[in-house]
Amino acid sequence: MAEEKVLNLEVISPEKTVYSDKQISYVSAPSSSGIIGILPGHMPLISSLNSGDLRCFEKEGSEIHILISSGFIQVKNNNVLVLAEEAHLKEES
Repeated sequence: MAEEKVLNLEVISPEKTVYSDKQISYVSAPSSSGIIGILPGHMPLISSLNSGDLRCFEKEGSEIHILISSGFIQVKNNNVLVLAEEAHLKEES
């Protein structure tokens, strides 16, 4: 049986790990050149991020919103790492 592809997402601020999940199907991020979408198998990428709404969709269908300030995103081998100056789950605001 073929293994289903998913993303491992970590969102980290200087204070804490804001979000970490290994069952993400899609990430939408506010990059400095516009909104970027990341699916499993995405090419390697490093980009700066603007302030905005980082959206991620968990494998079972839940949508998570994380408000971030400026930072960086790295995508490599289905691992997505977001380093933000400030970040919090939208429900916490």
